[in-house]
Amino acid sequence: MISVIIPTYLPQRYIEECLSSIEHQTIDHNLYEVIVILNGPRMPYKYLQNLLYTYSFKYKLLYTEISGVSNARNIGLDNASGEYVCFIDDDDMISNNYLKELYAIAAVDSLVVTNVLTFDRTIEYLGKDYLSHAFEKNKRFESMSFWKKRSFFSSSCCKLIPMAIIKDRRFNRNFSLGEDALFMASISDSVENIILSPQNVIYYRRIRQGSASRRKHSFYESIVNRLRLIGEYVKLYFIVFPHANFFFFLSRVVAVMRN
Repeated sequence: MISVIIPTYLPQRYIEECLSSIEHQTIDHNLYEVIVILNGPRMPYKYLQNLLYTYSFKYKLLYTEISGVSNARNIGLDNASGEYVCFIDDDDMISNNYLKELYAIAAVDSLVVTNVLTFDRTIEYLGKDYLSHAFEKNKRFESMSFWKKRSFFSSSCCKLIPMAIIKDRRFNRNFSLGEDALFMASISDSVENIILSPQNVIYYRRIRQGSASRRKHSFYESIVNRLRLIGEYVKLYFIVFPHANFFFFLSRVVAVMRN
């Protein structure tokens, strides 16, 4: 089974498109569950309850008054029944073959990574981002060095992750920026391989100027967050040492300094 984890905060109508794309998966609906974690204000709970009731897939609707995507994802992980986990943001969508194709090539010691395309209002007009370019760049390689793999560790979405790799690792709730890459780095020592899905397996990533990840932060906030992240990467390197790849962790620190 696959556990699809979707954190949501004051969900807009985008989440209906997200859930609809999951409803239309070509995989047997008994092979996956959907875990929606509402965090923050409880007002939309009834709306989500009624919405989820209209779908045929198995689901769990959970609530926490503590806002934050990291805390919500951790709750999702704690309640996941699947052997594999798939993170999807509530305003994104997936192609109809997404779960079926990922599950078909899954391995308990590997990440399965998908193609990524970006959109604004409709997927009729698609673009590309750094994840799209990483997929395009590496699809021709049968095997990749850890250095070439580094771009795939910047996001927890657009991939299938075995619970055997995640184990008891969780997202750091103290960060609202850079938490994705930090979590992926924390599980990197258990990743033996990265498997690229067929190119037509697509994670559709919505680009919204008003989203939390794109909100502008003050110069002071940015500097403090970078320094704290670098400190966490340094601590993390020694926690997973000697299985850690030094140059991989160095690339993470460099990425933090450049962003």
